[in-house]
Amino acid sequence: MWRRSPRSSNRLQVNSWRNNWAELSTYFKYPEGIRKLIYTTNSIENFNRQLRKVTKNQTIFPSDYALQKSLYLAMVDA
Repeated sequence: MWRRSPRSSNRLQVNSWRNNWAELSTYFKYPEGIRKLIYTTNSIENFNRQLRKVTKNQTIFPSDYALQKSLYLAMVDA
């Protein structure tokens, strides 16, 4: 399997930052407290997305307990 060298990977990351600096610099202009809120919001959205996957894949649950158990297992797995 072909792998990129760390130097090549770093170069890609630096190029990505340079190409997207207008968007990134706007983000970094926010105070640290606001940036932490953005991180938290993204984490919550990701968690909710994982729970929606569980209920979307199995649309009918035999009981409320079965739904609760499925969501609990998804939360433990997250």
